[in-house]
Amino acid sequence: MPSPATPSESPIQPELPPARPTDAPAPAEPVPAVAATAPRVMHPVAVGPWINPANLDTRITWYDVFGNDNPVVVDLGAGDGGFATQMAVKHPEKNFLAVERLLGRARKIARAAEHGHIPNLKVLRLEAGFTVHYLFPAESLETLYLLFPDPWPKRRHWGRRIVQSPFMQHVAAALKVGGIFRFRSDHEDYFQHAVGVLEKEAAYVRLKDEELWPLPQTDFEQEFAKEGRRFYDAAWRRVKLAAH
Repeated sequence: MPSPATPSESPIQPELPPARPTDAPAPAEPVPAVAATAPRVMHPVAVGPWINPANLDTRITWYDVFGNDNPVVVDLGAGDGGFATQMAVKHPEKNFLAVERLLGRARKIARAAEHGHIPNLKVLRLEAGFTVHYLFPAESLETLYLLFPDPWPKRRHWGRRIVQSPFMQHVAAALKVGGIFRFRSDHEDYFQHAVGVLEKEAAYVRLKDEELWPLPQTDFEQEFAKEGRRFYDAAWRRVKLAAH
């Protein structure tokens, strides 16, 4: 998976107007002072189920997105949205954000939210690493799910796996103290890799297997189950770090 974009590479940077050619005549009159103080035209943060990246020049304010202060749950790399949709219907007392980079999949989630009248489900079409690093406010998430991310099975591609120490530190910054990071994969090597990364991060404590709660199965999981694949599942609680 590509590295998160830097701020200068951000897909949500405002587009600048073209520069005036150096040989073009200057305006006959100065720009009126009122233009410099005209109020900024604001775009709504959320249009229907979509979060509008055009207005995300800073970190997300969840109240502006959902219109309430309910707990926020993120499905990162949401795929076709089957998991996020089922969870949002089951838990109307919580807000759900599905982050998905691919347009076709994001549209499918948005249609499900609209047609199913699911106001507590929103969609953000952006790259996962960038979103976690630059857009989530500090200590604002109750739970972040990362389910069946690309395992990048070839050794030369392991560096592309999203679960790496810097990424997990950004996740820890976004989670509330006591918040949960849940990871699931059908690839044992990637699962063990993720466990190894999290063991080195002081901000996380792994939950016991018996503490894990059942999750709704997506079509994707059901197909894997039919093939006899085994699923590997773990969760970690975000803990408060001791002051130095």
